[in-house]
Amino acid sequence: MDRIHANPNILVALLVDNFYNDLDDISKRLDESQKVLNSLLETKRGAFPRFYFLANDDLFELLGNSRDPAKVNKHIKKCFEGIKKLKIASTPIPGKKADNFSHDVVELMSPEE
Repeated sequence: MDRIHANPNILVALLVDNFYNDLDDISKRLDESQKVLNSLLETKRGAFPRFYFLANDDLFELLGNSRDPAKVNKHIKKCFEGIKKLKIASTPIPGKKADNFSHDVVELMSPEE
């Protein structure tokens, strides 16, 4: 990148030994990573079929924020048509670290409220 920044001429940038091979290798690794991620999403969707209603990006966001159940509210209406929002109560788990909580859904709010 430093070399390209120093001389931003595209013809010069492409005339580097093994440049095409490096790009091809990166592309293949990206494809492999994408297959692994799609396999992970299919596993999660198999375990909870309502996840089929979410786009891949939404499901990644949901799974990536699994420690913050409030993030579920952003996607809940995509999974369940009759639910607009969940009210979640969090209580500390005795004997666990301070950041470990038990989360319970205490109220379902409909879109008509």
